[in-house]
Amino acid sequence: MVERARVRRRKLRAVRTSTESPLASGDLSDNPVMAGIHRVAPWRMPLREDVAASVRDLRSARSGPRWARPLGIALIVAAVAAAFDPDYPMPREVLQAILKRRVTSEGLVAMEPRGALDAAPASFRWSWNGDGASSRNFTLVALDAESRELARMPVVGCEMAVEGPFRHAIETAAEFHWYVETSAQNGVVRSTPAACAISR
Repeated sequence: MVERARVRRRKLRAVRTSTESPLASGDLSDNPVMAGIHRVAPWRMPLREDVAASVRDLRSARSGPRWARPLGIALIVAAVAAAFDPDYPMPREVLQAILKRRVTSEGLVAMEPRGALDAAPASFRWSWNGDGASSRNFTLVALDAESRELARMPVVGCEMAVEGPFRHAIETAAEFHWYVETSAQNGVVRSTPAACAISR
């Protein structure tokens, strides 16, 4: 049986490779089995009429509401319009107002302490060139050596005594930076950070 199978495979291989074979030449008209097969891509083959009718029946049986397609088209149009509209999703005047609120250091200077310190400073002082420096609201911020916030304290005026949690935070860090900031008409005014190091 093994020998018969080998002979059958050799004969089939010879038919496939023969130039006179209808499989090699593409001429299937004389083959009673293969004559009805079209040598075209499966997706290009036309459906039989009964199959096409069955497909139409299935589609009509599960057809959705009439408003679904117009709604989908409207949503696509709205999405395209939103993608090309420069004022969406934020109005241009709102965006310009945000951009105007910039951070600057003009008029605000961190004065003391600075540099190497023998101990924790007794106070922080800064200068403000604007009006009402003694009654103006400031925020004093201390950062560690890696610019992570250690403490934040609201202050009225241009000097703050160092005590409580703020003092403990800078003593623990030993090396720290500090700055002050205040709100302005078009943004925030923030001093340039001053570096300090407490000797241990």
